[in-house]
Amino acid sequence: MLGILTFPEQKLIPDQKNIIWNSKKGFIIPNPTYHYIGLFSCESRLNGVLYSLKYLTHRPVNKILDVYLNSTGPVHRLQEESLALSCDVTAEWNSRVSISWSYPGQANSSASISRRIVKGSSSVMFHSVLSIRQLSRSDRGIYICHVRSGPTLRETNTSVIVYGESSNHTELRH
Repeated sequence: MLGILTFPEQKLIPDQKNIIWNSKKGFIIPNPTYHYIGLFSCESRLNGVLYSLKYLTHRPVNKILDVYLNSTGPVHRLQEESLALSCDVTAEWNSRVSISWSYPGQANSSASISRRIVKGSSSVMFHSVLSIRQLSRSDRGIYICHVRSGPTLRETNTSVIVYGESSNHTELRH
């Protein structure tokens, strides 16, 4: 007999519907609730000998709560100025979030991207900052922040407009 014990002691028996036993994958709980999270002990008795292994369960979460880009309207810059776009994602605890960017200068790697994760009491913030030290005309266009968490996809974008060359001197007119 194969069974699962939870802590505190409650015996769960695979019914091949709510709890499925697969000899290659182990126990599968298709629609887990928080009831199925925690430390489990798997027990099996063979020839009168009790075998037991302990497992810590993981409940995958893919819920993206919010995606925020620090610029909602077009960004206007002069050539040779710098650019920093921040894509901030709020997701539920246990979420695994991947943030990627699409942008005009991607082929020549004109941008650097930094990432950071901040864990809050009820959610996790994922930050991705795309930076370009000196803009050129080829950097103008649409910048898209792509967010993926499991099967969930979200994106947000802004346009960057780059004007003529910046000038380090001022011309006086009489």
